[in-house]
Amino acid sequence: MSAPMSFCPHHADRQATEQCEYCGEFFCADCLATLLKRRYCPACRQRLQTPAAPAPSKPRAPAREGPVLPAWASVLIYMLIFLGAVPVAQMLAAAPLVGLKAAYGVLSLEALVEDPAKVGEAFNALIFEPQGLPMPAYSLGMFIFTFGSLIAVLIPTYIFVRYVDRRPWSTFGFAWSPRVGRDLILGIVLGGLFMGSLYAVGRLAGWYRPQGVAAPLSAMLTVLAAGVILLPYAALEEVVFRGYILQRLRQRHGVAWALGVSSALFGLVHIANPGAQNSALPVLGVLLAGLYLGAAYLLTESLWLPVFLHTAWNLFEGPVFGFPVSGMEVARSVLQTQTVGPTLWTGGKFGPEAGLLLFALMIVHLGLLLALRPWLRPRPSEAV
Repeated sequence: MSAPMSFCPHHADRQATEQCEYCGEFFCADCLATLLKRRYCPACRQRLQTPAAPAPSKPRAPAREGPVLPAWASVLIYMLIFLGAVPVAQMLAAAPLVGLKAAYGVLSLEALVEDPAKVGEAFNALIFEPQGLPMPAYSLGMFIFTFGSLIAVLIPTYIFVRYVDRRPWSTFGFAWSPRVGRDLILGIVLGGLFMGSLYAVGRLAGWYRPQGVAAPLSAMLTVLAAGVILLPYAALEEVVFRGYILQRLRQRHGVAWALGVSSALFGLVHIANPGAQNSALPVLGVLLAGLYLGAAYLLTESLWLPVFLHTAWNLFEGPVFGFPVSGMEVARSVLQTQTVGPTLWTGGKFGPEAGLLLFALMIVHLGLLLALRPWLRPRPSEAV
């Protein structure tokens, strides 16, 4: 069982996510303030600002030091590891999938050497397209790939949280509580509403044409298999961007900077996806999605809702409605949808994230998420 959530001693309804750099106690973000470039709780801040007050002989909390590195340095090194070491681990995680393709005789490496300019595109096809591999074998290989990629990210993240930032892992956002089930349901509902409203508006505008519907059994298997594959990869991105980067920057620079920088980095790492280089809209669209998911974290002080919401977003976008997912075509979908509307509004081959229709709907759905704020706040009685 995961470690229990800790709550702010001054605000019983808020999770304690930040550490006073003097006494070592944990409080919510609103309780700590910056003094001489360090974060202190109200009592320590008052003690340090009182000239006549004698310095305490020792901190109230035993020998718990602050972060080893400044926030910007931690995030920079963490991103370098993410961009450098993690792809190597992902290649290892892809080995079973490549092995399955070789075993079935559908592995083709010619495209990787024919045109050096298209090596990235060919490698994406090698991993993210069945290329004749039976769907059960492809789904198994993709699950191993996405789950292995998640483990490759969790290991350095745990090291940074515990030994670089020197804070308990229980404050990271994966503490178990009864809210997890609620966040699962809410994430599926919000993700389905977002993509469902986008599909409905696009159909009314004549921008999307249905080309077919999968049989009930095939549709159910498609959704289940896709959900199992997409969940670890959504969790991977949430651990990196709404987990470590947003939380570490929030400790030092506040919510606005943390949310903006983490969302911008989230958008920029998708620039290598197919079709993202044609305009700035794909990066901006993914950046907006980062703001939406960041709001889900900040409202709940937990990563569970962003993980489930992110998974549902991708699930309904690709395997259900048949859109490309951030430039990646889906192998199979419940609805076969042809996009015939203007690329400026639909996003074209990159998918809805690059279209102005998603930009407009984001305002509505972000407002809906914010309207749920009183209900999303954790309660002390929910901790286990």
